[in-house]
Parts: sequence; structure tokens; C-alpha cells
Amino acid sequence: MNLSTGRPREENLIFSPFSITSVLNMLLLGAEDNTYQQLREVLRYPFIEDHLIHQQSAAQLRALERTSSGVTVNISNRLFIDETFGILPEYKEEILAFYQADAETVNFTGKPIVTKRRINKWCADNTNNLIPELLSEPVSGQTSMMAINVVYFNSSWQTQFDPAKTKKEKFNVSPTEIVDTDMMHATMQVPYAKFDRADPTAPDGSNKRLKFKVIGIPYLGGSHAFYVVLPNEVGAEPLEKLESLITSKTLDDVLSGLAEREVEVSLPRFKMTYSLQLTNILQEMGARDIFTTAASLGRMSTDRGLFISDILHQAVIDVHERGTEAAAATTSLVSRGSFTTKFNINRPFLFFIRDNQTGVPLFWGKLVRPGADTESVTEPPLVPGQSSRF
Repeated sequence: MNLSTGRPREENLIFSPFSITSVLNMLLLGAEDNTYQQLREVLRYPFIEDHLIHQQSAAQLRALERTSSGVTVNISNRLFIDETFGILPEYKEEILAFYQADAETVNFTGKPIVTKRRINKWCADNTNNLIPELLSEPVSGQTSMMAINVVYFNSSWQTQFDPAKTKKEKFNVSPTEIVDTDMMHATMQVPYAKFDRADPTAPDGSNKRLKFKVIGIPYLGGSHAFYVVLPNEVGAEPLEKLESLITSKTLDDVLSGLAEREVEVSLPRFKMTYSLQLTNILQEMGARDIFTTAASLGRMSTDRGLFISDILHQAVIDVHERGTEAAAATTSLVSRGSFTTKFNINRPFLFFIRDNQTGVPLFWGKLVRPGADTESVTEPPLVPGQSSRF
């Protein structure tokens, strides 16, 4: 899922593929007919039995939430259901069994402000207050249900950066623009490799190459790592080419080429918040009916007038000397080596936090322009669409 489509090249970005997929899976469980087929195509599921999709998702959820020394991973799902909404008991049971999603009754119509506060508190409680306000305004009174997933990650580096070595250094945003940012420094043993691949954006028959480097900075215990993909060239354009090359399909291939080496790492200290509405993106990918009155959600409710008004996503990451804290929330509104190598991350780069045992990337993003305060808020707080109705 390329969330950069149609967005400015110079924009910082972070999202949780797992969080987005979890909410779509919960919707898939309640979908029928063409709505169901469109969701399966967007999720790119093979032609296997529907029940197996959710069984495998449940197993993955349990694996990701395992207890690891020095690493906290919290994945929470919840349905907020209007007291007038007739959700099917079978759907509630399956959502709980497969996705550990409790159902909580609220009053979207009669108590919109109280309901907004309750949803925001649940989200804040499950992300250590990293996402204190998923909803900036009360949702429409015609909303019948919200399905929400939050992913929270917190861990210390296996080799921490010494705060005394952090200093202002140059970051090359583009060949013509340089900004100052707080750069952290440490020498550590990490997976590392250089790559030289064909440029995926070049015309057929072109000999253009894309050169880049990759490292994986391990978190305490080694079960998770912060991977950086750094193009040799400076700027947003080389980064865009890397986004085309480093996909979920090619990720394992790239990481299999890494080898342990002692590396002098220079990494920007940054905090980033990113919010977006996924409705248009998912419609472009083929999930059209679910956002219209053509939606078929008969496995969720007997009410044939139901459709999805919005799917919202918000992610936060804080990378500092001690480690990383990150959180993401997605909600659908149902309305009715042997020598030291230098790795200086002083230009735009891709990054992802990966569970190395399952191979699942919990977070994926890019840093193009670190601000003076090392924080980038790319969109205003989420406001659910008020015109759509369920």
C-alpha cells in the first residue's frame, strides 16, 4: 500500500501497515458479495478459504504481542457501537475470537461529546498517551459503529546513543537545501549492506541504476530492529525511486543480503506525527462499494443501509538516544563485519520498525525534512466526515 501516492515528495510520513490491515480485516469479516470481493483484492489475499485468513491473522496477532525482554508491543482492537445499532451476535463473537476486539456500547447521537472523549481516552490509554486525540470533533450522529486498532511500540536500543555526543549537524534535504538537525552518534555491531539495483522507475531498456545502503539498528533483546534505507543520492526524487523498489514483496530479499559489521552510525533525533484519511486511497485501489450505499455488510448487521463513511489513520514516532516510542491508530467509521564503516544518515531516508521473528513491519515511514524542533505534523487533527451517513 503506497500511501505516498499524490502527496508532496518533501513530506515526512509514518504509518502502520499492520494497523490499517487489521481494521480492513475486521470489515472484511462483516462484508458480503461485491464489497467482500473488492476488499479481498485490495488486501491482495490469495484464493484461500475466508476462515483461514482470519485464523492466520489471529495467529499473527498473538505472535506479535509476545513478551520480549526490553520491548513493549501493545496491539488493541475495539468496536464502539451505537446503542441503536443492531450488530449481529455472530459478528461480535468472531471479532473477539480472531481480533481480540471487545465491543463497547456508546451513544453517538445523544451524547456525541461524551462519546468522543471516551474514544480518545481509550486510544490514549492504549498508546501511552502518544495519540491523545484521534478524534478532534464529535463524529456524526448518524454513525453506527467505529472499528479501531491501535499499535504501540516502545523499546531501548541494544546499543544506546550517548546524549553527550548529540550535536547540531547538516542534513541535506535536497541538492540545494541544507538544514540543521540534532544528530546522534554511536558505534555498534549492526546488519549492513550496500546495494546496486536497476532503477524501477526508468524506461525499459535503460541502464540506470539505483544505489543505496541499508542498516538495521537492533532494539534490546534483538527481536525488533529499526531499519534505515539510505539512497546514495540526495533529495526526494531518489527516495521516491527507493519507495518503488523497497516494497513488502522485495523487503525480505533486501534484508537477506545484510551482514553484521561494526558501523559508526549517525542518526537524526526526530519526532513525527502523521494523520490521514484512507478513504480516497482505498477507493483508488478498488474498494469502492463499501463507501457507498452499494455496500453489502450483511455478515455484520441485518441493516441493509450500512456503509463506511471514513477510515482514519494516525501514527506517531519518537526516535531518541535511549530508543524509540511509536504508536498508530486506525479507525473505520461505519455510518449507518570486521572493520568500522561510517553510516551518516544526513539526507532523506526510508525507515521501518520490524518484528524480526514474524517478518512483520509494524511501522513504515520516511524522513525528508527534519524541522528545527524535529517534529513534523503533516495534516491537521482528524475530523470525521460529517456528510456521509450510515
